[in-house]
Amino acid sequence: MFLFTLWAALTLNFFIPRFMPGNPLQYLVAKSRGKISPQAMADMLASFGYKQNANWADQYFSYIGDMLTGNWGVSLTVSPGASIRSMIFAALPWTLGLIGLTTILAFFPMLFISIAYAATAPDGSPEFEQLLATREQPARRADRGAGHAQPAGRVAVR
Repeated sequence: MFLFTLWAALTLNFFIPRFMPGNPLQYLVAKSRGKISPQAMADMLASFGYKQNANWADQYFSYIGDMLTGNWGVSLTVSPGASIRSMIFAALPWTLGLIGLTTILAFFPMLFISIAYAATAPDGSPEFEQLLATREQPARRADRGAGHAQPAGRVAVR
């Protein structure tokens, strides 16, 4: 399932920008407000590996290969020319630190709350019996026989 999800995400990530109007060249020319000529911008994009008129199938399989091997290219907007891989690895320690901290902050308080509740709840408490009753499978209609007034799918709770 992971491989299917990875393939689907990569495929969407490849096709969505290609279905949008315009291209990166038009975006960068508009962002520079005419300070950079379209030819200079096209040369810059070519140096980054952008191939405007290449076959989509060739681009797709090249893209999938690059993503799986960690060749993620260079940034065009955040810091032009910087390696995406180096940008991700620079942010990775902070990301992992935040994930670890929030996991600890969520796990230990809930652990202590659960222990306190379990220690104070009497055995056979109504909440526990009701939880068990809702998880029981209702008897099939044929097994109940005739004469039972209880509708199918309901479980009697005391």
